[in-house]
Formats: sequence, structure tokens, C-alpha cells
Amino acid sequence: GGSNMPGFGQKGRLAIYKWYKQIHDGDISGEKPSYTSAVMKTGGPLAGAEMLLKYDAWASVKGKSKDDAMKNYVLEIVEQCVSNEREDILIRFVQSKVTK
Repeated sequence: GGSNMPGFGQKGRLAIYKWYKQIHDGDISGEKPSYTSAVMKTGGPLAGAEMLLKYDAWASVKGKSKDDAMKNYVLEIVEQCVSNEREDILIRFVQSKVTK
């Protein structure tokens, strides 16, 4: 996923995460967990809060097609790389695909 994208803030990582999840898993299902439930499941208050943020992010793209999700995922990564001055990530990615 997009959780270890260096130099990206939480908002940027969540924007990438939601499209990644929509591409790979389709629409989110199930009820949003309570904060208490999220803390119990993840083992701590910060991880629980992050779980809820991820739920909300993924839920915000419910109903989007896989093609739309893929397009938005790529656009989000490019935008995040450029705005965070991390074009090196894009260059390494393209080089890895060209040299295969």
C-alpha cells in the first residue's frame, strides 16, 4: 500500500491508501468500528485513530470503479511525489519498469 511512502504526510498517505484499497479490495464493507473497538483491535489509541481515518478514507471512494480508482491512484502518487519534492520515487519506479 501507500503507508511507507517516505516524506508524505498522513493526509497524503491516506489519499493514496483509499485508492489502493479500492483497486485491490473493491468497496469497503461492514460498519465503521467505534473508537473503543478500533483501539482494542489495534492495541493502542494512535493505531485505533489511524484505523478509523483509514476506514473513512476508503469509505469516501465507495462505488468507484477499478479503472477510476487506478487512474486516481496514479494521479495521487504523481501529485504527492511532485508536491513533496520526491520525484526520485517516480524516476526509480519508471526505471524499474523499463529495465525489466
